[in-house]
Amino acid sequence: MKKLLLALALISSSVSAQEIFATGINSAGGKIVLLSIKSDCSKNYRAMFSTLPTGETSYGCWSVAFDMIRVKYHDGAIRMYELGPNHWSIDPFYEKKIQKTKGVTQ
Repeated sequence: MKKLLLALALISSSVSAQEIFATGINSAGGKIVLLSIKSDCSKNYRAMFSTLPTGETSYGCWSVAFDMIRVKYHDGAIRMYELGPNHWSIDPFYEKKIQKTKGVTQ
């Protein structure tokens, strides 16, 4: 058990702040973390993980589809989450990039 906890701690600490694109709250009261790291689960998808208040963690990948966040979980479940500032907290590093992109396209 101690080895498992140590391994999880090492994995958790390897995700740098710059790799976290956005965070949100799931319907169970846990957290969804969208990463900027490319995922091998599907083309053009990024890695993600989700936690529950119980500590259970699920992982998968995410992409934007039809103005929503589309998440494919490792167990095969697919969920759609609304976009928008009321649902997601975007990392300031990426928020600046988004604002620059908006300035260029307007």
